[in-house]
Amino acid sequence: MLENGVQLTPASTSNSTGKTRNNGKELNGSASTEEEEKRQGNAGDAQPPASTCTTCAKGHTCQAVVSRTREMRSLIDAKKSHQAQALFGHLADEGHRPSLVTYTTLLTAVTNQRAFEAIPSLLAGIDAAGLRPDAIFFNALINSFVEAGRMGEATSTFWKMSRHHPGCRPTISTFNTLIKGFGIA
Repeated sequence: MLENGVQLTPASTSNSTGKTRNNGKELNGSASTEEEEKRQGNAGDAQPPASTCTTCAKGHTCQAVVSRTREMRSLIDAKKSHQAQALFGHLADEGHRPSLVTYTTLLTAVTNQRAFEAIPSLLAGIDAAGLRPDAIFFNALINSFVEAGRMGEATSTFWKMSRHHPGCRPTISTFNTLIKGFGIA
């Protein structure tokens, strides 16, 4: 799925170290099986890549995903968020499954570009991949809503994080981001 120059596709369930970072529940809290994930493809309406990386297909994060995520982070740090978004698209086009770390990095790029209208599609891609966001992702999402001046959504995301994702607890960064948002509002 392509929205505002951002290619959104399913992600694997491993972080950059290859250890499982998220599994079991989708962002909306419903369980998803591996078979459902395979049937759903790329966020429902997009077609999966013709060839998939064998490492990514096994549910692991391959070295290409790790290195491209680092490259995306470097591009963001160099104020080249648009190029980071393009790199995400190339990663998916090449048959790799971006990790939750990659999606979090993409969310940072979207926030830096102030392309907030792409957030729902990004969330749909994470849901379609069957990923369960962690505190780092939720903090980035809350920050996006704060930067967009959408404090209602930031607060709603905070409560969703606290109530619907056991083991995903707000951090000091979560509270600092909310305080920043209420100070701006």
